[in-house]
Amino acid sequence: MDFFIVMYLIGAYIRLYIKSIYSNRRKIFLCLVLSTLIMLLTVPVIDFIGKILKANVIINHATYFMKYNSIISVVWAVSVFLFFCTLKFKSNIVNYIAGSVLGIYLIHDNFILRQYIWQVIYPNSNYIEFPYIHAATKIFSVFAICLIIDILRRITIEKVFNSCLRNLF
Repeated sequence: MDFFIVMYLIGAYIRLYIKSIYSNRRKIFLCLVLSTLIMLLTVPVIDFIGKILKANVIINHATYFMKYNSIISVVWAVSVFLFFCTLKFKSNIVNYIAGSVLGIYLIHDNFILRQYIWQVIYPNSNYIEFPYIHAATKIFSVFAICLIIDILRRITIEKVFNSCLRNLF
Protein backbone atom coordinates (compact mmCIF):
# COMPACT_ATOMS: atom_id res chain seq x y z
CA MET A 1 0.00 0.00 0.00
CA ASP A 2 2.84 2.38 0.78
CA PHE A 3 4.29 1.99 -2.72
CA PHE A 4 0.93 2.77 -4.31
CA ILE A 5 0.83 5.96 -2.26
CA VAL A 6 4.32 6.87 -3.49
CA MET A 7 3.29 6.27 -7.11
CA TYR A 8 0.11 8.30 -6.58
CA LEU A 9 2.15 11.17 -5.18
CA ILE A 10 4.53 11.02 -8.15
CA GLY A 11 1.57 11.13 -10.53
CA ALA A 12 0.05 14.05 -8.63
CA TYR A 13 3.36 15.91 -8.76
CA ILE A 14 3.61 15.34 -12.52
CA ARG A 15 0.06 16.58 -13.05
CA LEU A 16 0.49 19.70 -10.92
CA TYR A 17 4.03 20.82 -11.64
CA ILE A 18 5.23 19.45 -14.96
CA LYS A 19 3.67 21.68 -17.58
CA SER A 20 5.88 21.02 -20.59
CA ILE A 21 5.73 17.23 -20.93
CA TYR A 22 5.50 17.52 -24.70
CA SER A 23 8.72 19.52 -25.05
CA ASN A 24 10.75 16.94 -23.10
CA ARG A 25 9.83 13.92 -25.24
CA ARG A 26 13.46 13.21 -26.16
CA LYS A 27 14.52 13.25 -22.50
CA ILE A 28 11.62 10.99 -21.55
CA PHE A 29 12.55 8.50 -24.28
CA LEU A 30 16.21 8.60 -23.17
CA CYS A 31 15.19 7.87 -19.55
CA LEU A 32 12.99 5.03 -20.78
CA VAL A 33 15.76 3.45 -22.85
CA LEU A 34 18.43 3.89 -20.16
CA SER A 35 16.28 2.48 -17.36
CA THR A 36 15.31 -0.48 -19.56
CA LEU A 37 18.95 -1.19 -20.38
CA ILE A 38 19.97 -0.90 -16.74
CA MET A 39 17.23 -3.31 -15.63
CA LEU A 40 18.11 -5.82 -18.36
CA LEU A 41 21.87 -5.60 -18.01
CA THR A 42 22.16 -5.63 -14.22
CA VAL A 43 20.98 -9.25 -13.96
CA PRO A 44 23.76 -10.80 -16.11
CA VAL A 45 26.36 -8.36 -14.78
CA ILE A 46 25.53 -9.10 -11.13
CA ASP A 47 25.42 -12.84 -11.92
CA PHE A 48 28.83 -12.58 -13.58
CA ILE A 49 30.31 -10.68 -10.63
CA GLY A 50 28.80 -13.22 -8.22
CA LYS A 51 30.32 -16.12 -10.17
CA ILE A 52 33.73 -14.47 -10.31
CA LEU A 53 33.66 -13.77 -6.57
CA LYS A 54 31.97 -17.13 -5.89
CA ALA A 55 29.40 -15.36 -3.73
CA ASN A 56 25.90 -16.77 -3.81
CA VAL A 57 24.70 -13.78 -1.80
CA ILE A 58 25.41 -11.54 -4.78
CA ILE A 59 23.83 -13.97 -7.26
CA ASN A 60 20.68 -14.23 -5.11
CA HIS A 61 20.20 -10.46 -5.43
CA ALA A 62 20.75 -10.26 -9.20
CA THR A 63 17.14 -9.26 -9.85
CA TYR A 64 17.16 -6.49 -7.24
CA PHE A 65 16.78 -3.69 -9.80
CA MET A 66 13.92 -5.51 -11.55
CA LYS A 67 11.65 -5.44 -8.50
CA TYR A 68 8.64 -3.18 -8.89
CA ASN A 69 9.72 -0.82 -6.11
CA SER A 70 13.38 -0.35 -7.02
CA ILE A 71 14.43 3.14 -8.03
CA ILE A 72 15.21 1.98 -11.59
CA SER A 73 11.74 0.44 -11.92
CA VAL A 74 10.13 3.64 -10.65
CA VAL A 75 12.09 5.70 -13.19
CA TRP A 76 11.07 3.21 -15.89
CA ALA A 77 7.38 3.31 -14.88
CA VAL A 78 7.29 7.11 -14.79
CA SER A 79 9.12 7.27 -18.14
CA VAL A 80 6.64 4.87 -19.75
CA PHE A 81 3.74 6.87 -18.34
CA LEU A 82 5.15 10.18 -19.57
CA PHE A 83 6.10 8.71 -22.95
CA PHE A 84 2.56 7.53 -23.58
CA CYS A 85 1.15 10.82 -22.31
CA THR A 86 3.01 12.57 -25.12
CA LEU A 87 1.63 10.33 -27.87
CA LYS A 88 -1.21 11.55 -30.03
CA PHE A 89 -3.25 8.36 -30.35
CA LYS A 90 -6.97 7.70 -30.66
CA SER A 91 -8.58 4.27 -30.91
CA ASN A 92 -11.99 3.15 -29.70
CA ILE A 93 -10.83 -0.48 -29.49
CA VAL A 94 -7.77 0.37 -27.39
CA ASN A 95 -9.87 2.60 -25.14
CA TYR A 96 -12.45 -0.16 -24.68
CA ILE A 97 -9.75 -2.68 -23.76
CA ALA A 98 -8.10 -0.10 -21.49
CA GLY A 99 -11.40 0.17 -19.64
CA SER A 100 -11.00 -3.48 -18.66
CA VAL A 101 -7.39 -3.35 -17.47
CA LEU A 102 -8.29 -2.79 -13.81
CA GLY A 103 -10.75 -5.69 -14.02
CA ILE A 104 -8.05 -7.88 -15.59
CA TYR A 105 -5.67 -6.99 -12.79
CA LEU A 106 -8.26 -7.69 -10.10
CA ILE A 107 -9.18 -11.05 -11.62
CA HIS A 108 -5.69 -12.44 -12.21
CA ASP A 109 -4.19 -11.14 -8.98
CA ASN A 110 -7.06 -12.24 -6.76
CA PHE A 111 -5.71 -14.23 -3.78
CA ILE A 112 -8.06 -17.13 -4.56
CA LEU A 113 -7.22 -17.37 -8.27
CA ARG A 114 -3.53 -16.39 -8.22
CA GLN A 115 -2.23 -19.78 -7.05
CA TYR A 116 -4.58 -21.64 -9.38
CA ILE A 117 -3.70 -19.63 -12.49
CA TRP A 118 0.07 -19.46 -12.07
CA GLN A 119 0.86 -22.80 -10.44
CA VAL A 120 -1.90 -25.24 -11.42
CA ILE A 121 -2.89 -24.17 -14.93
CA TYR A 122 0.49 -22.77 -15.98
CA PRO A 123 3.27 -24.27 -13.86
CA ASN A 124 6.61 -22.86 -14.99
CA SER A 125 8.57 -26.01 -14.23
CA ASN A 126 6.82 -27.91 -17.03
CA TYR A 127 8.08 -25.49 -19.67
CA ILE A 128 11.74 -25.05 -18.76
CA GLU A 129 12.92 -25.78 -22.33
CA PHE A 130 11.03 -22.83 -23.85
CA PRO A 131 10.73 -20.24 -21.07
CA TYR A 132 10.15 -17.17 -23.29
CA ILE A 133 7.54 -18.80 -25.50
CA HIS A 134 5.83 -20.16 -22.39
CA ALA A 135 5.91 -16.77 -20.66
CA ALA A 136 4.52 -14.95 -23.69
CA THR A 137 1.78 -17.56 -24.16
CA LYS A 138 0.93 -17.50 -20.46
CA ILE A 139 0.72 -13.72 -20.28
CA PHE A 140 -1.31 -13.36 -23.48
CA SER A 141 -3.77 -16.13 -22.60
CA VAL A 142 -4.34 -14.89 -19.03
CA PHE A 143 -4.83 -11.36 -20.36
CA ALA A 144 -7.25 -12.53 -23.08
CA ILE A 145 -9.31 -14.76 -20.78
CA CYS A 146 -9.54 -12.09 -18.07
CA LEU A 147 -10.43 -9.52 -20.75
CA ILE A 148 -13.30 -11.71 -21.95
CA ILE A 149 -14.51 -12.17 -18.36
CA ASP A 150 -14.40 -8.43 -17.73
CA ILE A 151 -16.15 -7.59 -21.01
CA LEU A 152 -18.90 -10.06 -20.11
CA ARG A 153 -19.14 -8.37 -16.71
CA ARG A 154 -19.41 -4.96 -18.34
CA ILE A 155 -22.10 -6.12 -20.76
CA THR A 156 -24.23 -7.94 -18.16
CA ILE A 157 -23.69 -7.11 -14.50
CA GLU A 158 -22.60 -3.50 -14.97
CA LYS A 159 -25.57 -2.64 -17.20
CA VAL A 160 -28.03 -4.17 -14.71
CA PHE A 161 -26.29 -2.50 -11.77
CA ASN A 162 -26.24 0.91 -13.49
CA SER A 163 -29.91 0.68 -14.43
CA CYS A 164 -30.80 -0.23 -10.83
CA LEU A 165 -28.80 2.75 -9.58
CA ARG A 166 -30.51 5.08 -12.05
CA ASN A 167 -33.91 3.84 -10.86
CA LEU A 168 -32.96 4.39 -7.21
CA PHE A 169 -31.52 7.87 -7.67
